[in-house]
Amino acid sequence: MPPPTPPRRPDSPLAGVPGLGPAADALFDRLEVTCQIDVPGLAAGDIPALLAGLVAEGVIARAKPGWADVAFAWRCPRSDADLVLSGRLKLSAAKKSGVRAISASVLRLNPLEFLRSQVTPVGGPGLGGGGGNVVGPPEEDRPLLLGLQLLTVSDLVDAFLAAVARAAGSPARARLSPRQAELCRDLWRDDAPKLAHALAGGSNPWTRVGRVRHYAAAPDTERDGNFVTVTWQGDVADAPTRMKFYAKRADLLRTEVCYDNAAAIRAAGAGLSSQPAADGAGLAARLLALAEATVPVLDAMAAHVAEAGRPQLGALDLLVALAPLLRSAAPPPAGRAGARPGEATHAAVRDALYHLLEHGRYDASALRTNSTVRKALGRAVAEGGLRAESRGRAALYSLLPDQADARRVLRLALWPQVVVVAGGPAADPAAHGDGAAGRRLTRPAARARATK
Repeated sequence: MPPPTPPRRPDSPLAGVPGLGPAADALFDRLEVTCQIDVPGLAAGDIPALLAGLVAEGVIARAKPGWADVAFAWRCPRSDADLVLSGRLKLSAAKKSGVRAISASVLRLNPLEFLRSQVTPVGGPGLGGGGGNVVGPPEEDRPLLLGLQLLTVSDLVDAFLAAVARAAGSPARARLSPRQAELCRDLWRDDAPKLAHALAGGSNPWTRVGRVRHYAAAPDTERDGNFVTVTWQGDVADAPTRMKFYAKRADLLRTEVCYDNAAAIRAAGAGLSSQPAADGAGLAARLLALAEATVPVLDAMAAHVAEAGRPQLGALDLLVALAPLLRSAAPPPAGRAGARPGEATHAAVRDALYHLLEHGRYDASALRTNSTVRKALGRAVAEGGLRAESRGRAALYSLLPDQADARRVLRLALWPQVVVVAGGPAADPAAHGDGAAGRRLTRPAARARATK
């Protein structure tokens, strides 16, 4: 049964705002922007006076030789609150003439907290320390709300640059580029914490590395520590991205894509300009392009959440899904002609089964495309029992989210695990995550082969 649609915000300021229309189906959470500002006509000896002027204009909170902490408050005309721009400016004398805030300078914004001050949130605050960065559904509001976020960021940045120019007594030329960004969707789910745990126990179909972090953020003190954040890290080391799932509220599951540096943002899509923006409007245009490039990833995450929320299959269903792989290692029935699989095939099947049941995914890159096991994996995909993805030369096969419970049952049945917990009885290691202290595993020879 679909969740009930919550009431639309009665005092939403979206209607009638000039130039504000539907944008992409995503919202910005946190944002960092590289900020290079050139102020011509000044010399190195003018930097102390410039810093004093920035303090007088409310641009910076304090100054030290060569750098200053940004704490710029701007009264947004679409809310009753002061929106704060933070960060750091590092000043130096330019090579030719003037003073420059070099590219080590950074501005930090929280557009989702800005949004909460501009609209009537649906539902209460979020769990834990980030309670202010949530506005809730309806989901059809998100494209409009993103438009409001971009307009607010544009106006705030322009107000900041104008204040810098007033402090300098000279026009300021800016070069602005997104450096880090988090984009998210909040999905309405009846029991978001339970669903996050289901995702933690399921397979990761996209990336090779994942982790689960427990946190204490429930308003009910009896449930503190029972919440999890599931993070799947991208495979490109110099352009790091992360996909995150966690309960933002008891009725909201947040899906989030994090770009951890400028290279990750550039790699997100061809529509992103590599040229810095000169003002708030140019920065907003680049952020919109980033949001549009992120929508397919958030769509895939939402589909994965929907699958994880379905009723779980049983162990017998999982055996049927893996039947093509199991058959590839089985000899023909007595009296029937046919090749008998050799030891190499048996070893490859054991390896694939171990990784599918232990980790939920298997990298078949080491197998020839025409090998018996690769063909069996392909048949399992065709029959709907496995999911396949090619990433470069890597051929990745993963179990489905609704097979997570059955995977755990078969894994424990085939390879019993002994967990030593200091001061307590043995427990299921799934409750402690990979690498739990004191964990001892009984594994076949395949255990020695580390998963890529």
